[in-house]
Amino acid sequence: MVKKARLKRYLGFRRIFLCLVGILVLFCNPFEEGKADRQQKIHSIDVSAVLEEDGTATITEDWEVTAQKGTELYKPLRLEKEQSLLSYQVEMDGQAFQETKNWKVKGNFQEKAYRYGRNENKELNWGISQYGRHRYRLIYRVSNFVMQTKTKQMIYWRFIPDQMSAPPRNIQIRIRSTKGPLDAKNNRVWSFGFQGEVHFVEGQVVAKSSKALTKENSGIILLGLPEGTFKTTWMSDKTFDDYVKEAFRGSQYNYEDYDATKAASDIRKIPRKKLPKRLKYGILVGGICLLVVAVGKIWQSIKVKQAIQKWYPKFSQLQKKYKGQYERQLPTKDIFSAYCLLEAMSVKKLEANCFTAMILSLVHQGALTLVAKEGTLKKQFIFQVNLNFEMDPEDVRYPLWQVFSQASDQEGRLTDKAFKAYCEEDDEGRSVMSKIKSYSLKQCKEAGWMNKHLYVSECPSDLDLANRNVPDPLTEEGMQARDLWVKFANYLTDFSLLNERGAAEVAIWDQLLIGAAFLGIAKEVEAEFAKVYPKFRELSVYQTSEISFEDYYVMSYIMWQDYYIATQPTFTSAMSGGGGGFSSFGGGSGAFGGGSGGGFR
Repeated sequence: MVKKARLKRYLGFRRIFLCLVGILVLFCNPFEEGKADRQQKIHSIDVSAVLEEDGTATITEDWEVTAQKGTELYKPLRLEKEQSLLSYQVEMDGQAFQETKNWKVKGNFQEKAYRYGRNENKELNWGISQYGRHRYRLIYRVSNFVMQTKTKQMIYWRFIPDQMSAPPRNIQIRIRSTKGPLDAKNNRVWSFGFQGEVHFVEGQVVAKSSKALTKENSGIILLGLPEGTFKTTWMSDKTFDDYVKEAFRGSQYNYEDYDATKAASDIRKIPRKKLPKRLKYGILVGGICLLVVAVGKIWQSIKVKQAIQKWYPKFSQLQKKYKGQYERQLPTKDIFSAYCLLEAMSVKKLEANCFTAMILSLVHQGALTLVAKEGTLKKQFIFQVNLNFEMDPEDVRYPLWQVFSQASDQEGRLTDKAFKAYCEEDDEGRSVMSKIKSYSLKQCKEAGWMNKHLYVSECPSDLDLANRNVPDPLTEEGMQARDLWVKFANYLTDFSLLNERGAAEVAIWDQLLIGAAFLGIAKEVEAEFAKVYPKFRELSVYQTSEISFEDYYVMSYIMWQDYYIATQPTFTSAMSGGGGGFSSFGGGSGAFGGGSGGGFR
């Protein structure tokens, strides 16, 4: 009887299991991957707002979109009675559209192609015009974008609406002023509606998402400005603090930590706090929901993962593929332009590698030297900054050079503690890595290494699937440029076996070490050089009687750790004070600029 009961229970569980598998197959058929992948997508929305003297804002929005159906894209824009739309234009991939005065939402694809307009003065509308992946640019001007409250001026705007038909995977919102830099000394900033960060960077407000948005997400910025900064005529009988209090409701910010009278330095010194309980619970519940969704879609993701592994393999996999193949020169004249190529290969510790390469390049140019710290029993070092060194402000390393020169003392001496303290108190330091990434992205696009347009196919190939599911899809030329960096790494790591260079090449070897640092293999490569030519260390710019290359390497890594800790946001009371940091995915009630919706139609 016991055996029969066990058998019965086993058969019962087996039936339940098979039913669940059947349901999973029914709803998650892997053969539907091609169809699912062809759905409408908004890959990114990049918003840039420029504030003018009279409070008018010129807003530029770049929408990176893949469309397979529909006739138009639209964005809700509802202005207050004190505001007006001064101008509005649209282009796709650089091709300007023509304006249609009376926009017809029910118009067909051809009627809307290469045209834009407004639907009942509540929306900005434009035709899809071509299916596939394209970049649409909206440029419009709004008068009285800045509001004068009883106490301060402010911008409280919903730049990205919620309930979009296809929520964007990435958003970035930038605000700058023609009146001068925006910084934590004179301004306060918070962001709502998405998971990400907001900071003052190079005189601008920069907010970025860290995770793909859902329909419930939006992109809202609350920016406090000194009273009388702009000649706006949009007035409010409420105080700025009234708006702050309203915005904080339902957010992760704490109004008790907000103090409008605090200086920027005081905001920075507010002690760090643990994550609020409701934020923890939200993360827990969200994680469970995501896990359920992930299980339901796991079969659909198999093809995409396989396609990405095939066309965008990791650096270590490509090294095996090209073993014995070499590139004997730096693949690009400017190594930092290749950041996106290395990122596509998931090079380990790429940001730290890039930081080290920047420091070594500054040393190579004579801008920095490493010296032993005087009066210490233990071997310690500091950087000596050449205060007479001049760097082009357009140089991609300029933000780092600015931090080094400004954080050093009057004699140019810079300790790692002084460097860390400067980065903690000054938001300009945050632009060091962001400038590298944006610079590389621009250079790769100009070189033709990145796909600008991806067209939808009824039968997508593995390459199509991979390109549609990576942040920055590469062209054939881009993949060739990527592979050259792998072959260059092979050349450096097999250097002693090849034994191709002589003593006269030491200066070139020092330059190659910068490229090796970028790849994260500088220590191994320096050892390879020493094998080939034992006097290399005596002649290298990175070697003195007291300093070795390893000292430079270790000190550079220490500086990177200091930079990372200082600029990595954690949830602090300073964020509630308006000093920048994490965005709150709750709150933002009462923001101006439009309602819900937008996307495809």
